[in-house]
Amino acid sequence: DDIYNADETGIFFRLLPDKTLELKNVDCHGGKKNKERLTAMVCANMSGTDKLPLLIIGKPSNPRCFKHVKSLPTEYDANKKAWMTSDIFKEWVKKLDKKMRKKKRKIALIIDNCPAHPKDTRPPSSRPSVPAPQHNLKDPADGPRDHTESESPVPQTSSH
Repeated sequence: DDIYNADETGIFFRLLPDKTLELKNVDCHGGKKNKERLTAMVCANMSGTDKLPLLIIGKPSNPRCFKHVKSLPTEYDANKKAWMTSDIFKEWVKKLDKKMRKKKRKIALIIDNCPAHPKDTRPPSSRPSVPAPQHNLKDPADGPRDHTESESPVPQTSSH
């Protein structure tokens, strides 16, 4: 529940299809491709029990369609190309970190290596403290023997 994955996807909401299901191998023709887009960032934990609100990135900073809207079920940001930028990403991570700190949680956030995801954007709450693995191994040269709960465990070795 503490491992999250975040990724962006482009939504070309005015782009016409280039193929049709009507007839097999029929191409659609008709003018220049519309490249008007939104970018959506999706983030959830591995079990799917915590799905964070979408981050939508558009071109206008205050779209007309938001004129009388008091709140959105998503987060919205804007830039000239409607792309994820390192500033937008850093701000999103800061908000996520603040939310997790309020809940007293430490999470691991898995992201791809997009240039908009700078390596220095790792807040303390996204670094879980993973306990060192405990190896209760016995030497095979000792041969088979019964272990009782009263025996002390094999000393741990640390690898550097």
